Amino acid sequence: MTEESWITRLRHGAGGVESEPGTAAFFIDGIPKFSGDDKTISSAKWAQDLEDNAEIFKWSAQQKLIIARRTLVGTAALWLRGEKAFKTYDELKVAVQKEFPETVNVKEMHEIMAARKKQKGETYYQYMLFMKELGRRAKFPDYVAVQYIIDGIQDYESNKAILYGATTYPMLKEKLLLYEKMKSKSHKSTEGCKHQQISSSDINDYVGQAVTVFQRSINQWWRCSRPVGKAEVKCQHGGMSRHLAR
Repeated sequence: MTEESWITRLRHGAGGVESEPGTAAFFIDGIPKFSGDDKTISSAKWAQDLEDNAEIFKWSAQQKLIIARRTLVGTAALWLRGEKAFKTYDELKVAVQKEFPETVNVKEMHEIMAARKKQKGETYYQYMLFMKELGRRAKFPDYVAVQYIIDGIQDYESNKAILYGATTYPMLKEKLLLYEKMKSKSHKSTEGCKHQQISSSDINDYVGQAVTVFQRSINQWWRCSRPVGKAEVKCQHGGMSRHLAR
């Protein structure tokens, strides 16, 4: 059986694998892919995840090799194409770990985590898990990675005050849930106020109109109050006579 035909059978729940129909597709689609470029997945973690799944689902040696090959993507897949055909999973694993050794540049990891911000469309929990993986690969203490996570949330410090004090991931997870609820309530309150309050532009218009009317009144009063010898001057607007002679 060719690799392609076996993959097709695997995706349809066949292939001689002891699993329920439909769950076999998880073997390939559910295992994290290894590219050699992703800082969150090392070659050692890729191998460990694959071996754990092989043990759980009782893969044969051939199945483990085929799935391992299919989980190499990007740079790692390009590298594989230029290599000789590996006959066993163990040969492939050794070659992958030699080509993509698990070396961690601590300074680089600090820079990566400091630059990583929570992205639009990413939940706070997803963001925390991504940063957690980076921190674990860099072997940072939990409290260091937690601080980077909090720093990466772009909000006013007063709003993020609820997050400070967390030093472990379970603590941070609880605080993030409270923070999300607080943000949601604040957003709803702000939306409601928008329909009740006068906008700043409207206020500026009202003030401008009032100043104009007031200025016109002052000018008219000044014209009506000017001394013109001993003549009697009648205010055109008020209709009253003013004897302005001193």
